[in-house]
Amino acid sequence: MMTAAAIASRWATAAEPMRRAVVFTALLPGDVGVVKHWRDRFAARGWVEGRNFRMEVVNALGRERELEQAAHEVVASRPDVILTGGLGNTRAMRAATRTIPIVFMEVSDPVASGLVSTLRAPGGNVTGATSRYAELIGKRFELLHELAPAARRVGLLMREGSFGAYPREAFAHPAARLGLALHDVVITDIAQARAGVEGARAEACYCFLGGIGSEAVVPALQDLKVPAVYAHHKAVEKGGLASLGEWWLEPEERAIDLAAKVLSGQNPGMLPIDQLSRPWLAVNLRTAAAIGVVVPGSLLVRANEVFR
Repeated sequence: MMTAAAIASRWATAAEPMRRAVVFTALLPGDVGVVKHWRDRFAARGWVEGRNFRMEVVNALGRERELEQAAHEVVASRPDVILTGGLGNTRAMRAATRTIPIVFMEVSDPVASGLVSTLRAPGGNVTGATSRYAELIGKRFELLHELAPAARRVGLLMREGSFGAYPREAFAHPAARLGLALHDVVITDIAQARAGVEGARAEACYCFLGGIGSEAVVPALQDLKVPAVYAHHKAVEKGGLASLGEWWLEPEERAIDLAAKVLSGQNPGMLPIDQLSRPWLAVNLRTAAAIGVVVPGSLLVRANEVFR
């Protein structure tokens, strides 16, 4: 990882000009795999690292109070496109520049958030991929309640500063409607997951950690025999109980496809917002049996993917 200031210095002396992308998002220490996935996606679209393209990552984790400064540092390095993760990071970057193209990787409602004019014609220098995350929060709590009807204490596993993207009320209200008491479990290191869940005395968990982070906490939750729901199916493939939302890293992939078009010269303001067509429901019956959860037949009928 590099700081934004280091990026500016490095590229000022570059011998051969290349198209450049900066990814500005929050990453946990275990998220190295996702960075490789991003580079591979760019390469699949014709932008190959070290040949005609460079991608740098500026980690926004723990910098919530200095997003404005970090955003201005990124802009000062003059990349060809900036990819942002989450609403808070995207707002900070948009405030820092109205000329450098910005592609957000996961914002639930970019029109209501004031980032773009319309989904069909964003206008300005911003486009990106929506996740429909906000509208699925309540559905995920319903899924968790269906799988663990006796659970009342629910741990909300999240990164520090996660509520910059979605307010806590977005989680607390649907949980309360189902009679669930929500307890925040802030994770800055995956190794803390087990202790955090135990400390919250959570009987079930809602994982609000993104694709790679969610996948990383699966073993701890399995060991504790705590049922959990995720937003990405990859966590279920790796042993998580159930998920409802995007295919693993789908919003990031769709955003990178848009960024590749920007690098090829297309105007971001004319590129329609890429929207998730339908959520994907995945269930792992092996995990359910291992932790003592009985999956209702009605849920299995609705599932898009069942791991047996």
